[in-house]
Amino acid sequence: MEDRADLNLEKLSGSDARLFSEEAFRIYAPCLFRPDLETFRDRMRGAASDPNARIYVCEESGGIVGFLILDRSGQVPEIAGIAVKASRRRRGIGRFLIRSVIEAEDLTALRAETDGDAVGFYEACGFTAAPFIREFPDGSAARFRCEWKKPKFRVLFFDVGYTLVNEDAVWKRRCGEQAETAEAKRLGLTSGDIYREIEKASRRRLPQYRTVVSKYGFTEIAPYRHELEMLCPDAPRVLDLLSRRYELGVIANQADGLRERLGGFGILRYFTHIVSSWDVGAMKPDPRIFETALEKAGCPPHEAVMIGDRLDNDVAPAKALGMKTVRVRQGFGALQSPQSEADTPDFEIGSLSELPALFL
Repeated sequence: MEDRADLNLEKLSGSDARLFSEEAFRIYAPCLFRPDLETFRDRMRGAASDPNARIYVCEESGGIVGFLILDRSGQVPEIAGIAVKASRRRRGIGRFLIRSVIEAEDLTALRAETDGDAVGFYEACGFTAAPFIREFPDGSAARFRCEWKKPKFRVLFFDVGYTLVNEDAVWKRRCGEQAETAEAKRLGLTSGDIYREIEKASRRRLPQYRTVVSKYGFTEIAPYRHELEMLCPDAPRVLDLLSRRYELGVIANQADGLRERLGGFGILRYFTHIVSSWDVGAMKPDPRIFETALEKAGCPPHEAVMIGDRLDNDVAPAKALGMKTVRVRQGFGALQSPQSEADTPDFEIGSLSELPALFL
């Protein structure tokens, strides 16, 4: 999910007149059992005078668009109320409020209680939900207890090729087109010969295509056709699940237009931090591309994870900086074997579908 730089979090004091305004009432009314102005003002006066309560508002373009009341009286803080202006719902404001209050209050756990209409919202914010029956004076109702716990890691960074996207069709076409060049024909090279040379380069941890080009002295270079890339089928579901609990990012050796390609696959919205070799002017395994991504995310290495297919480009440089690593055994990277502890991944999986079991 993209950062909302246009939103601002503010903690209000009990003397702030905005707490008791009709505009604030209209925003908060859906949270009230009896939604009238005096009931609302009584609720705000009570929260303002409670030493264990915190009242936060979200501002957009100078106007209040959301409220969150935090109750810190128990061992685990609890959301006593959260509301977003009706015309601004489904724009990430509620999620911004929760994430920002967690950061402002330095919380490691948070609770909330809600009904069935809002349980999906809390789950999308990384909460787990359990149903129960709440007894009220005039009857009982189905409710949900929602709990959030601070994850061990903050940011999960992904490679792109053979991690989020399948490149099989790209390399089949590229090798075929290279074999059709006059230079390759003169050398008697087939597409299979060129593909096997790419595999050899991968095993030896050399640049895949540049090594082949250099070996044969090609001057006619078959293009890499991004339009043949295929999104890994598990990617949307996995990214959706992980984005509820973590910030997601990309660290990849990619040509210009990476954001547009991720958007074309329908997954751009899941990523907060995107850094490519084109942006940095350095290619993995150069540590500068990882350092740039960590700096952009404001994340220390020990709170970040690198997820990729190659031991040389993804695992080794990330581990050297202190990041945790996950190897996805796909594509040419699956041909590589660890040579030491320095390039041995912390976790190894066969496909993206196995990631939720590691991090959720």
